[in-house]
Amino acid sequence: MKNFMIVLSVFAVFVFYCMIRALMNKKPISRHITWLLFYDLVSIIGNIIIIFSGQYKPSFIGYLMYLGGTDWLFYFLVKFSMAFCDYQFEKKWWQWVLLLLTIFDTTSVLLNPLFHHVFTLEAVVLEGGEIYYKLVSHAFHYVHLAFSYAVVAVSLGIFIHKMIHVSRLYLEKYLTIFVTFCIVIVWESWYVFSKEPVDHSMLGYSLCGVLMYYFALRYLPFFLTEKMLSAIVSNMSDAILFLDNKGDCVYFNDGAKKLFNLQAGDYSAAKKTVCAIISDSDMDDCESLQVIRTLSVDNAERIYEIEYQKLNDVRNVYAGAFVSIKDRTEEEAEKRREQYLATHDSLTGLYNKEYLLHKMELLLRDNPETEYLILCSDIKEFKLVNDIFGRQAGDSILANVARVVKSYASDNSVYGRIGGDMFALMMRKKDFSQELFERGSAGFVHKEGNEVYPITMHIGIYEVKERDLAPSIMIDRAFLAMEEIKDNVQQRVAWYDDTMRQSLLWAQQVTASFESALKSMQFIPYLQAQVNADGKTEGAEVLSRWLHPEHGLMGPSRFIPILEKSGDIVRLDRYMWEAACGILARWKREGKNLYLSVNISPKDFYYIDVYAEISSLVKRYGLDPAMLRLEITESVMMNDLDRKMQIINSFRQDGFIVEIDDFGSGYSSLNLLKNIQVDSIKLDMMFLRQSTDSLRTRTILQHIISMAQSLEMPVITEGVETQDQVDFLKVAGCNLFQGYFFSKPITLESFEQKFCS
Repeated sequence: MKNFMIVLSVFAVFVFYCMIRALMNKKPISRHITWLLFYDLVSIIGNIIIIFSGQYKPSFIGYLMYLGGTDWLFYFLVKFSMAFCDYQFEKKWWQWVLLLLTIFDTTSVLLNPLFHHVFTLEAVVLEGGEIYYKLVSHAFHYVHLAFSYAVVAVSLGIFIHKMIHVSRLYLEKYLTIFVTFCIVIVWESWYVFSKEPVDHSMLGYSLCGVLMYYFALRYLPFFLTEKMLSAIVSNMSDAILFLDNKGDCVYFNDGAKKLFNLQAGDYSAAKKTVCAIISDSDMDDCESLQVIRTLSVDNAERIYEIEYQKLNDVRNVYAGAFVSIKDRTEEEAEKRREQYLATHDSLTGLYNKEYLLHKMELLLRDNPETEYLILCSDIKEFKLVNDIFGRQAGDSILANVARVVKSYASDNSVYGRIGGDMFALMMRKKDFSQELFERGSAGFVHKEGNEVYPITMHIGIYEVKERDLAPSIMIDRAFLAMEEIKDNVQQRVAWYDDTMRQSLLWAQQVTASFESALKSMQFIPYLQAQVNADGKTEGAEVLSRWLHPEHGLMGPSRFIPILEKSGDIVRLDRYMWEAACGILARWKREGKNLYLSVNISPKDFYYIDVYAEISSLVKRYGLDPAMLRLEITESVMMNDLDRKMQIINSFRQDGFIVEIDDFGSGYSSLNLLKNIQVDSIKLDMMFLRQSTDSLRTRTILQHIISMAQSLEMPVITEGVETQDQVDFLKVAGCNLFQGYFFSKPITLESFEQKFCS
């Protein structure tokens, strides 16, 4: 009996310790564990009092503590079981029923001193001579037992439900508590029905409480982690092998079986595999090893990432090693593919722009004494090629160009496709042959069935002199040189010089300042008189001049081509049209019967509704359409002829006079003259001045004028500078003259003073 009390006291200390630890724990379930252990401790203390006292009253109090404590022990056992097993009853009211029944049974036990309806005590003498008061059950003690067994059955049912549905990985912790509790119940039942005087089952309750604390709050961080790690290692796709301290393989996972075609339990084959990958010297000399190696497997190259790690025990004595082997073949292949795509153009296989710039920078840095050239090219009207022949044909042309670029490149050069149809090449100056590149750029054709389409390429060249410039700027300069000859079908190669850079800077300045110049009316209409054969001024052509605040008065050659390229010419033309209408409106009020001619740029036909714009201006200013003559160049009619002829016909039907400007200087042909219905043509005497055969040129001019007269199309000749030219043109039948012989372009005020007074 004394030994039992000592053991029970030790268990009481354990239960108290676990209760304090649970109280300090932050997990939600720790609250239920704390209360469960508290009432377990109350029951244990009651038993200790019963055993230790040997007197009636203390023993009576001990039994009250024991029976009342077990009531709440079982109540919190249900609460713990629900929390531990993640179980919830569908009906919430049962918890209130359980609480009320627990209170009722505890109250019944506490009222026993008054009614003795639960138990009485009977003194017995044990074998050692100790007096012990055993419990004599009455009716309500059996009610207490029935309630206790029912509550315990609920808890066991919750555990059974959880064990049926839980993963086998977690089964152990539930099964251990379940089995222990079943043993305690059997132990308790044996005490009740065997009439033994001393209840030893309290040891089982104590053990159960400690196990619940352990599995709820301590088990997860250790054993569960070990099991999960074991499951993870077993199911990893990487090959994992363990070697003992003798170097023999004692474990390999499914990943190793699959990777090396190992049979289950064939540890000798596994060891041979490890030795084939990691040499004996590596295993002997290295504490750890992490390498990537390429091995031949089944006549194919495979890439493996290998990790080898020696393991020591707590005494730092060598215990074995583990080997991790990962097949990186596909990953490395994908990595190389991604690296290739990141640095190369997918269509041509050449370097892409970003990587080409990087390679250029490296080449210049590593060869500071070598002279280099940067060559850039594109395909003239490549979009048109794509539209006509399709994307597939366009891709084929680009691939062919790439092959030619590659074939022309020397060993110490870099090249690539930098976007669209644009290619760039940096090569040593001494390896460059302009003749070779001119011949190569002229030899491209595309065959589509029986049709052969010539591919025009231009090449811009920048000689690397300023080596501190970024390669992207060098490429821009090469393209700038190429732009200079883009419309020249005869010249295929152009070299960059500083004049081009100055032109580019000037173009940027013009474009940047155009908006403010337009708003501040820096553009001024200048008039150049048009005189008939009798010397009478009939009208004038409106020409734009820019009165720049820094550069002074600028002629059209300094800004018109730039505005044509940027598209801003459309806004300037509208500005000049309205200025002309304003002048004509004032002349009309003053009785001056003179017309004005204005120019319509080819860009105007694409960006605005020319007919609507000019018609609305004439109506707004109340003008006779015939007083505002419209000049269009031959180049306007080279594309979309039908639509533009409709616009011209609309103008003519409204009474406007439409003239072809610079006839004979560009694309004119008899076929074009046949299709275009206009009111007059305008010849440029530059045609005569540029010819070395004056007689031949005069004959051509005379026949053009004669043909125009036959078509009832008056002829205006501009660029007239001498009396000899005037005399010739009069004899030839020219109607109107314009040029410096009569007047250079002058301001409106000067024009009115000279020709309107």
